[in-house]
Amino acid sequence: MLFGAVVFVLLIACANVATLFLGRAAQRQREFGVRAALGSTRSRTIRQLLTESLLLSAAGALLGVSLASAVVHVLNVTNLVDLPPGNAVRLSGQILAFAALVAVLSAVLFGLAPAWKASRLRLNALLKNDGRSSNRAAKVFVVSEVALSLVLLAGTGLMVQSLLRLTSTPLGFNPSRVLTGNIELPAKTYSTRDQRLKYYDRLKSRVLGIPGVLGVAIAPLVPSGGNPLSVEGRQHPAYSGAVGNDVSDAQVDPDYFRVMDIPLLRGREFRTSDRTGMLPVAIVNQALAEKYLRGDPIGQHIKRGTPQDKSPWLTVVGVVGNVKSFTVFKEMGYATDPCVYRPLAQGDGSGLALFLLSTFPAAALTPAVRNEFLKLDANLPPPDLTTMHDWLAQFRAQPRFRAVLFGVFAGLGLLLSSIGIFGVISHSVTQRRHEIGVRMALGAQRRDTVSLVVRDGLGLTAVGIAIGACGALALTREIRGLLYGVAAADPATFAGVITLLILVAAAACYIPARRATRVDPMVALRHE
Repeated sequence: MLFGAVVFVLLIACANVATLFLGRAAQRQREFGVRAALGSTRSRTIRQLLTESLLLSAAGALLGVSLASAVVHVLNVTNLVDLPPGNAVRLSGQILAFAALVAVLSAVLFGLAPAWKASRLRLNALLKNDGRSSNRAAKVFVVSEVALSLVLLAGTGLMVQSLLRLTSTPLGFNPSRVLTGNIELPAKTYSTRDQRLKYYDRLKSRVLGIPGVLGVAIAPLVPSGGNPLSVEGRQHPAYSGAVGNDVSDAQVDPDYFRVMDIPLLRGREFRTSDRTGMLPVAIVNQALAEKYLRGDPIGQHIKRGTPQDKSPWLTVVGVVGNVKSFTVFKEMGYATDPCVYRPLAQGDGSGLALFLLSTFPAAALTPAVRNEFLKLDANLPPPDLTTMHDWLAQFRAQPRFRAVLFGVFAGLGLLLSSIGIFGVISHSVTQRRHEIGVRMALGAQRRDTVSLVVRDGLGLTAVGIAIGACGALALTREIRGLLYGVAAADPATFAGVITLLILVAAAACYIPARRATRVDPMVALRHE
């Protein structure tokens, strides 16, 4: 999709330059007529104009490669988006060859139509200079620019809306003022669960003593998913007796739900008495209770695994709200899997992270928390602490980067389209100088002249909008997988994009229109 957007910008640029070349060719009609009279052939004229186009395109390619080198350097230095290992963004021989190929194709795209038009010039053009046909061709290019710009703007609008809705969706917990980081405990030093649990108790006590800390919890950053679930008294043949195999699992300490602000809907939270040797208990989220537990979930018995597994049956003591999580299978969206929470003191204590709630921005506590880690065990690697907001932002980096790129491409397309409209309307005003002079001599007011010129520009824009809207409706369906919370044919987005295009087109037409009102009727008639 990004490559398609780049191609659209390239086509808009080619159409824009072709429009300018057509106007320039109209001004050189006498030159081409003299060349034809002196024996120049059509192929020679076409070759000359294509050579001029190639020189311009080559200069643009050299400038583009230079800018690309600078942008790639900024991209790698600022690390705007995490790229897969082994796929470094850099300029290579293949990229330079591709740039050269694009330069040649661009020269043909924007140079062929003006060259062909100029080569068809007859010798009587020396006596009569008629640019109406070239103006019609220029109008076709402007309509194409507007149509392509509408497609880019519509796609950008949809992606920006999706990103805004993705970032504003409630996740089921409060990430504000929460600091988190994985706890790496070496298997050699902390080989038993008792050693790990004691370490977590000492760590919590130390971190709670830091000024500004409101609460500390130990739990996994991401629950392990895809586990089977058995419910006492129920079996499902497809899963060897388990009722499902899409359940997430997490071992958490009693403070986890308070620190993360996950609401308790029914029952009770974990207690310090929920330890090994006591009744095995569990808290389930609302999604699991609604999907697998019938009636009142409190007191029902569930098991992680099939009924034949040796793991103990867990008694459900509470139901908490759902927490949305990210999934690699759907970048633009969240997953709300059924989840079983178990007391940390009844688990194995491996693969966990620290969650810290503070009274002020959590990042300010990072040095103090790391210092407590070192005091507790200097042999452990320092934890990679980050705020919960920053941790969540990692998953949104790709959609944000994509929306920014689409925004840049759409902005370039809109700018080029406005330049194209301005150029065509300016050329049209020059060609219609006599007509405008006659109208003003017969009593036309300045507002009438402005309305006439602007109406021509908006007419071209309207045709381009109609064509572009059809193309956008067809192409935006292909990016449905990159959208979240917004339809591919969202009426508000299309209305906003169309309004923006009309306003930009009106602004591009206004300057030539004002220039047309300054035409002196006597000068225009005398020149004719």
